Amino acid sequence: SPFRQMVTPGGYTMSVAMTNCGHLGWTSHRQGYLYSPIDPQTNKPWPAMPQSFHNLCQRAAAAAGFPDFQPDACLINRYAPGAKLSLHQDKDEPDLRAPIVSVSLG
Repeated sequence: SPFRQMVTPGGYTMSVAMTNCGHLGWTSHRQGYLYSPIDPQTNKPWPAMPQSFHNLCQRAAAAAGFPDFQPDACLINRYAPGAKLSLHQDKDEPDLRAPIVSVSLG
């Protein structure tokens, strides 16, 4: 699934480019935020999450006290020079018992 700059519910285009992998993908559009098994740009399922990344997320979650965590979504943010993601909270998660595992490269 190609990277794209999503639009917030307020109508602003994000400067960070995003895509997903895994069973579900996070999307943003004028109507709100949601997780979907289908990429709305391609109308196909998101690519599979690489097993090595799945395992890394499970180990990180277990170390943080979530031994039964099963990752099902992976939002990938690509920051070109000048791109940014403003201060925010991930408050739209449907299950607050599951951790958010964040990995930064570069």
